[in-house]
Amino acid sequence: FLSFSESMFGIKRKLFVTFKTAITSLFLTSMLGEHDGVLPRNPSWRAIGYEGGDANGKAHSHRYTMRTVAQDTELVCDVVIVGSGCGAGVMAAELSSAGWSVLVLEKGTFYRPDQFTQDEGDGFRNLYERGGAVGTEDGAVSLLCGSTFGLSLIHI
Repeated sequence: FLSFSESMFGIKRKLFVTFKTAITSLFLTSMLGEHDGVLPRNPSWRAIGYEGGDANGKAHSHRYTMRTVAQDTELVCDVVIVGSGCGAGVMAAELSSAGWSVLVLEKGTFYRPDQFTQDEGDGFRNLYERGGAVGTEDGAVSLLCGSTFGLSLIHI
C-alpha cells in the first residue's frame, strides 16, 4: 500500500493520503471516557511520553475588547491587522503599547481557557479550517490551517 504514495496515478496518491489521514486522525483523537472526575485521556499519550494538559491551568489575562460583528458596523482605529497569529499578535501588542488604536480582524472563534477540553478531536474540529482536513488539490501535501483567534499561540 505504501507504493500508492509514489504512484504516477493521482487517484492512488489521493487514496493513500486519505487512508493515512484517517489513521493519523484516529490515533490522535481517540479518547477514553471520563473516569472518577478525571479528564478523558488518549491511549496513545503514554506511548509518546505526553502526560496531558491541565484544562484548569493558569490563563493569561489580556486587555482585549472582544466583539462579534454580524452586520455593517463603523469602527474607528489607527491600524487594522488581519489575522491573529504570532506575527499579528506581536504587531498588535507593540502598536497598542506605543499608543496606537489597533483593530485585529479574525474569522475564527475566540475560546476562553475554560472552553478547552484537552481533547484533540475537539481541537481539530474547533481550531482548524475544515477540521484539519485541508490539502493540495493533488493530495500530495496535507496542511493544518488555523482558524481561530491566535491559533499559532494555542497549544491543543
